[in-house]
Amino acid sequence: MAGKNHDLGYGVWVDETPGDGPVVTSTKLRLPWRPRAGEFVGTAVTWCDQLFEVRSVERDDDGERWWLAVWPDAEAVRDSDRLDVGRMESLAVEVVKLERSRGYRSVLVLLSPLAGLMPGSVQQHWEREHNVPGTRATILSAIVELALGTWWIVHPGPVLLRFFGWMLFTEAMVRLWFALTQSEPMGSFLTAPLAWIAPSESKAPTARDKRMEVGRWKPGDPEMALAMLEPREDWLVDGVIRFRGALWRLIEKELGGGRVTYHFETVPEESPVTLSLVPPARQERQRDRGRGFLADAGRFILLSFAPQRFQEQLTPGLNLGIRTLTWISAGAELFGGAVSLLGPASRDTLVGLDLLFVLEGAFRLIKAAVTGLPVGSVLGLPFINVYERWVDSD
Repeated sequence: MAGKNHDLGYGVWVDETPGDGPVVTSTKLRLPWRPRAGEFVGTAVTWCDQLFEVRSVERDDDGERWWLAVWPDAEAVRDSDRLDVGRMESLAVEVVKLERSRGYRSVLVLLSPLAGLMPGSVQQHWEREHNVPGTRATILSAIVELALGTWWIVHPGPVLLRFFGWMLFTEAMVRLWFALTQSEPMGSFLTAPLAWIAPSESKAPTARDKRMEVGRWKPGDPEMALAMLEPREDWLVDGVIRFRGALWRLIEKELGGGRVTYHFETVPEESPVTLSLVPPARQERQRDRGRGFLADAGRFILLSFAPQRFQEQLTPGLNLGIRTLTWISAGAELFGGAVSLLGPASRDTLVGLDLLFVLEGAFRLIKAAVTGLPVGSVLGLPFINVYERWVDSD
């Protein structure tokens, strides 16, 4: 190519001013290169049929500037890329897809109380493609359902509306229980017909989908990529993992194509290991003979009002956070009591009970937030013997 300055489009310029190598300026695209770090060579870049090494980079408000040098003959090429118009075009397409995915994610997170009503398969698709937490959306939408259902139950109105309120209330409790115990999204019967027109992703995963794939790595490489179908929520950026006899630091997570790719770089052997290859095991409880979903749901509701010591002992068996039961039951107390007091039926003899719900619910929420511990309810005192039998059996 003749000349010293070359425009590759998409805000990328190559300056071939005499020196060790070209200087690449990018004002729009973020080039997926890594500069030399100590003894580890940078990304190998092919430019005009010649191989260069990425030596250093500077980033500012105007973009980024990369300095390249002729590839050292003594080094083996591990991570390579090319510098041409076609490659810049593909990067620009990826940027558009990423920006579009971020836009979808912003909208879906903002509308989580509605997005959580969608069928579970749709929520899982959004989580894989746009990194939208489906379980959290299910919980938020269930809380909205619980509020609406409670409002229509305690306020006088048409029988059909009260019946619908009871349906919403019951479904909300089931969806909360499922999301909190299974850590998976669950849709609502309100959007069940959409499951027929939503993209089907119910096919059984293949062996390729189930296993973890290793890409762009061989012994001695300073970088590694692990790809898998399901995201690892316990893998945090800058965490260190031991893999095949070496330590690796997680530097970024890449979403796309229905898979999640984690990029790592090597770190010194003395670095503390903070991540694990083994997924966190879900704590499975052995079911009592004859006990099913309804029995588990009843156990969940009763335990939410149990004294503190029983919640601390029995909550791990439900695979829940130590304060989750308190948040749910105290929030239901506070909201239900407040709605009943503000409604037209608040002038009957149940005003005292409504006040008890409001005061106790507020007290439990505040104490749980301050102490970080579960807080029981006076409503659980009649069931002390039941809780003790559960402790003995578990």
